[in-house]
Amino acid sequence: MTTTVPAPRVSVLMTMFNAAAYLQAAIESLLAQSYRDFELIIVDDGSTDESAAVAESLTDPRLRLVRNPANRGQNACLNQGLALARGEFVARQDADDLSRPDRLEKQARSRSSARTRRRSTEAADRLGAPICRAIRWRSGGEICFSTASSTAP
Repeated sequence: MTTTVPAPRVSVLMTMFNAAAYLQAAIESLLAQSYRDFELIIVDDGSTDESAAVAESLTDPRLRLVRNPANRGQNACLNQGLALARGEFVARQDADDLSRPDRLEKQARSRSSARTRRRSTEAADRLGAPICRAIRWRSGGEICFSTASSTAP
């Protein structure tokens, strides 16, 4: 009998390239979130330091590490992680950043409320990177996304 693991509500994407010095703290700040219904997808962009070993040393069923043998660039890695994301919403964090323990909880709550798009966007701006339904990252670094209330090209 196979057990199907339900998809998390939020997928958090993190790309890394030679981020060993900061990575453990960044990952731990996400794993310590008060909001627990998320997966963390880390895409290693061909790191030549101990980044992959640091990520592999942290055991949590919500963490998935994808290793690229060569550097492809952040946008390509974000798209790669996005293709693997199972969550209804996508958030991202840099490998050298920390998240407050209630970051995802506040963002998920703001996305779930019946606020107008404008108010929801303002709330996300105050809380950090917005949670949205992501489609892809363009080569210029901007994101194309859609939310429940709109679609952006």
